[in-house]
Amino acid sequence: MSGRLRPQRGSSATVVPPFVVRVAETERRTQRRRTLRPALLLLSILLNAVIVGVVLLVMAATVPALAGFHPVTIYGGSMGRALPLGSVAVMQPVDSSAVSPGDVIAVGRGAGLPVIHRVIEIEDVEEGRVVTLKGDANATPDANRVILTGRGDRLVYYVPWAGYILAFAGSPGGVAALVGIPVLYWAFRRTSHLLRRHDPRKADVRW
Repeated sequence: MSGRLRPQRGSSATVVPPFVVRVAETERRTQRRRTLRPALLLLSILLNAVIVGVVLLVMAATVPALAGFHPVTIYGGSMGRALPLGSVAVMQPVDSSAVSPGDVIAVGRGAGLPVIHRVIEIEDVEEGRVVTLKGDANATPDANRVILTGRGDRLVYYVPWAGYILAFAGSPGGVAALVGIPVLYWAFRRTSHLLRRHDPRKADVRW
């Protein structure tokens, strides 16, 4: 007796063996997983890159404070590309005698934010060192000359975009993002792990 399944006489219906259906269902699941896996991998890579980039920027802008440096967020564009708007300037306290033409220094102007401009001229007088400052993007020097005495801040380097990140981190939306991004990262890692764990290419198709 043959092991093949045959349709009954008088019936036009085609009998499909059960194992064929199960194999077809497995192939559909396999195709869906193969389609989803590259997208999840790409999202995971992008998310990792964003997290690492943000962490490095924030660390570069804030960790030097532990060594006595002063991070200052740049709110204006008077220094042009030398100190872009939204960056964080990392300043080092130095003695006024160490300031030279070409240095970028911070000077206080009353109760407002400090002005960070470049020294273009120095004159030593009895009261101290009189400096002329100018923003790189400004057409003319600052109107008022400044007498340097004691110690003050001189620019060491700046971190682009770090000011925006720090300002965002202090907002309600930033706090939500600081909580949501790790959760989203965990969800993607968990999904990727489950897909690898249930790899269809290693599955045992049974019928």
